[in-house]
Amino acid sequence: MSDTLERLKTALADRYRIERELGAGGMATVYLAEDVKHGRQVALKVLRPELLASRGHERFLREITTTANLRHPNILPLYDSGEVADCLFYVMPYVAAESLRDRLTRETQLPIADALRIADDVADALAYAHARGVIHRDIKPENILLENGHAIVADFGIAQAVTALGDEKLTMTGMALGTPHYMSPEQWSGETVDARSDLYALGCMVYEMLAGSPPFTGPTAVAVMAGHAVHPVPSLRAACPSVTGSVAAAVERALAKIPADRFPTIQDWRAAMARADVDVPGGPPGGTPATGAFRKPPPTPSTPLLGREDTLAAATDRLRDGARMLSITGYGETGKTRFSIELFRRLEADYPGGAAFISLASVTAAAEVLPTVGIALDIAEAPGRTALDAIGTVIGDSRALLVLDNLEQVLDAAGDIAALVSRCPALQVVATSRAPLKIGAESEFLLPPLALPAEGTTSIEALGGCPSVALFVQRAEKVKPGFALSVTNAAAVAAICRRLDGLPLALELAAARVRVLEPAALLQRLDHALDLLTSGDRDLPIRQRTLRATISWSYSLLDPAEQRLLRRASVFHEGWTLEAMEHVCYGEGERHRALDQLDSLVEKGLVRVVGGVVLSTGARVGSSRSPDTPRCATRPSTTMP
Repeated sequence: MSDTLERLKTALADRYRIERELGAGGMATVYLAEDVKHGRQVALKVLRPELLASRGHERFLREITTTANLRHPNILPLYDSGEVADCLFYVMPYVAAESLRDRLTRETQLPIADALRIADDVADALAYAHARGVIHRDIKPENILLENGHAIVADFGIAQAVTALGDEKLTMTGMALGTPHYMSPEQWSGETVDARSDLYALGCMVYEMLAGSPPFTGPTAVAVMAGHAVHPVPSLRAACPSVTGSVAAAVERALAKIPADRFPTIQDWRAAMARADVDVPGGPPGGTPATGAFRKPPPTPSTPLLGREDTLAAATDRLRDGARMLSITGYGETGKTRFSIELFRRLEADYPGGAAFISLASVTAAAEVLPTVGIALDIAEAPGRTALDAIGTVIGDSRALLVLDNLEQVLDAAGDIAALVSRCPALQVVATSRAPLKIGAESEFLLPPLALPAEGTTSIEALGGCPSVALFVQRAEKVKPGFALSVTNAAAVAAICRRLDGLPLALELAAARVRVLEPAALLQRLDHALDLLTSGDRDLPIRQRTLRATISWSYSLLDPAEQRLLRRASVFHEGWTLEAMEHVCYGEGERHRALDQLDSLVEKGLVRVVGGVVLSTGARVGSSRSPDTPRCATRPSTTMP
């Protein structure tokens, strides 16, 4: 380990505990570190030594503070920056998600709908930053993180701050290999750049997502930049015939050599792409977008929704019957997000005032919920006007729909949401959460696990129509082409579905193991479900890639008393009565709290009641008995630290 790193670790010991190096780019070396004060993982980035030869450290630190004021769901925020041990550093959240570069390396070309959705997320972030005078200067796939179906732009404003060190061409001499593929001609030549340079880089990136390679390539950086400066843009439709002419024209105009020939702003480009999106395969049903004051569609799922037709019809009826606030609740990873996406798609045409699907997965403070909604809807706050005022003014009396996904970690925002619903009489809100919001306008809609095959059912035809079995088979086919229900595996597959209680995430993770285990062998290993059920898709949030991570996420949302009860209750292997729990988990003076705390665990999806039996949110280890007295069952393996 270098002397510089040792000095850095010593100087930052009271603020950040550096764990390991994550990688090195053209401008910085990135370390995984723990934020000591807040107990969270962060990415600590230290500028490369060769960038520090010139003066301008104070200007760098002053310029980088502009990033700290960017607040947008598609922009990775800046936590901290400074100078210690002769090193300049800045700190951002650590996001355990793959980059767009990772996905392009794996797939080369992306589906058109995915590419355009990613492009729109990035363009939305750029438009927001440009309106505040911040230019990114380094848009490329390595700086785009993909999490929960959304694109997040990293290192916003860093390249601009680096130029404050005194060398306008540092971004040319020090960038990671490949950056010239996305650099506008004016940036390469050292001319003054504006927002249209970011548009050029975005155009290069969209071209690569659709065509499988950037528009200009070559053996050296100079050869690549000669292409940008001189050569005509290769036909996008020749490289990707399924792209419509209007999409190709919008992308190619973004790549004009002269900035004046490009779209004037990112928003103008977004509008052109939105019009072009009408006839893109995988676009909105009926080929037309929803009309109204705003439209923000959800990510496009890669697989169909299974086994939810009756539930979708019931939720649709609730909203059409006038429910103002529909809270879709349920146990961890029962598919609430996927369900709400389908619900949105079925209903968006009913709302002439606008319809928006907004993920709140990255929001950790209740006070940021409505500002995040406002940003997603392109509703600007003004001095003296709150986000509630701004959103309420724009929506007014319009018939509109907001779907707010992942509200469980910001339930304290319930009051703000209630105020918005009260202010906008024709607004309907759908929220997904593991617990209800408990506001007057709320109508709770519990999303159950998928239906299970009946005990003793072995008929392939009957099992094939069971939603939990259908999901298992569908996911197994992804990892093992040709997998199907058969006489030899039907009983084991049915038993796996019953054993995992029809929980979609558990079924998907189990199916991933079919690559190396036959269903019968997989069933035998489910006693160690938390360690076996891993390897979720890389484009999922980290908490959805393993069953243990899912339970840990739910556990982290509990208060200390609820965490203590869940730990103590895990000693019961086959279930418990309320009286047994009171005696085992509480002291003499504490037992009056038992019922309320158990009810809270049930409400938050860590414990559930099925008939007379209460089960933990993990895979079932219930007793085969059917007692008259309500009992609980949990697994020692689900015990949290």
